[in-house]
Amino acid sequence: MEKGAKKDKKEKTPPPSYSFKYLLKSRPSYSTVILTASPLTSSLGLGAFPESSKTGVITCTKTSGNVRTTLSIATVYHLASFLYISTNEKLRPEFSIDFVESLISEGLLHGSVLVLDSICESEYVGDKRSRIKNIYSKVSGHTSNLDAGNSLKGVVAATLIAGEVHNLNVRCVIGVPESYELSTENLQIFQQVSEEISLNVNWLNGIHRYEQEKFKHQIYS
Repeated sequence: MEKGAKKDKKEKTPPPSYSFKYLLKSRPSYSTVILTASPLTSSLGLGAFPESSKTGVITCTKTSGNVRTTLSIATVYHLASFLYISTNEKLRPEFSIDFVESLISEGLLHGSVLVLDSICESEYVGDKRSRIKNIYSKVSGHTSNLDAGNSLKGVVAATLIAGEVHNLNVRCVIGVPESYELSTENLQIFQQVSEEISLNVNWLNGIHRYEQEKFKHQIYS
């Protein structure tokens, strides 16, 4: 009887829910939103957006039964016509869709949305001669060239889904570096993309800042 009661209680436990809080100094105007989804692309972002352009952070509260956990999952920067949202490893795939929907409801995803991610050469399926692969939402009117057999996950997949559902102009750029090492050689495969949108990137400074942030995060998290 007791075993059956425990099973019944487990079945009635609701799934975790997620809520997001935006701790922003201001709501600036911009025409392009950039999201980064990997250490390599976060280094790129930090090489383009100085600390002085930081406008706030986004936190996520996970509620599971009576337990609530709050984590900082993204940092927001604003510079010229760009809003940059730098996600970190605590933005889990299981709540990426909730996160992107929250960005939309907050009015932060509009204009052109550019998501940057990377797949290591040894893991990429298909033609590796081109180091940059593009996946577009239908409203953009462009043709995607990601080879079949490669899977997208987390905030990349969630943003593309949101692009289709909400008719957003989304471009996901997947870099195919030789390795995941934070090096200028691996970062500079994104140089053409940064030039296309007139984003000035200091590659070495971006790597340095990312390593500093990662080290600080490991100590104090």
